[in-house]
Amino acid sequence: MNERLKESLSALLDGEVNELELQRILSYENKQEVSEFWQNYHEVREWVRNNDSLRVRVNVRAQVMRIISEEIPPHKA
Repeated sequence: MNERLKESLSALLDGEVNELELQRILSYENKQEVSEFWQNYHEVREWVRNNDSLRVRVNVRAQVMRIISEEIPPHKA
């Protein structure tokens, strides 16, 4: 399976496939290979979604407030 087809399958999984990519997937001769790759993509996606240790936790509000509090206020003219 070539990289273009893999990218097309990824786009389909993300809901971003275009007509050309969809035709590429549907016309690929090895349907079993496409099916197995599609299944693998879904399994990995589910694993990532359900694995809390992979989620990045960033407290943006706290970081912004810290930076604001450290800023020197502008001088009045």
